[in-house]
Amino acid sequence: MHGPDNPLLMFDKVKGYAPGYRVVSNVVNTPRRVALALGLPHEASKIEMVRALRKKLGGITAPVAPVEVSTGPVMENVLTGKDVDIFKFPVPKWHELDGGRYIGPAAWSS
Repeated sequence: MHGPDNPLLMFDKVKGYAPGYRVVSNVVNTPRRVALALGLPHEASKIEMVRALRKKLGGITAPVAPVEVSTGPVMENVLTGKDVDIFKFPVPKWHELDGGRYIGPAAWSS
């Protein structure tokens, strides 16, 4: 369902998971949120959004080189070895016939 009034869904208390983990869905499924994601005014037309996306994608000529750092927020939560458990994140199984959990481009867990 894609329309101007589709709500962004955030589940803050996910059964079976520790407090503080969230699932967000429908992030960019309205024209207004797509425009905002592209850095356009929320009232941008669909053709303006297509042109902006083509311009952004057309400007990609080479991958961005990584910069290695020794400190930063990304290093605040590091797990190694037996402490690694990807199942601690509340990744949904979207449909009863899915083969398992699926992290898609429009839903995130945090």
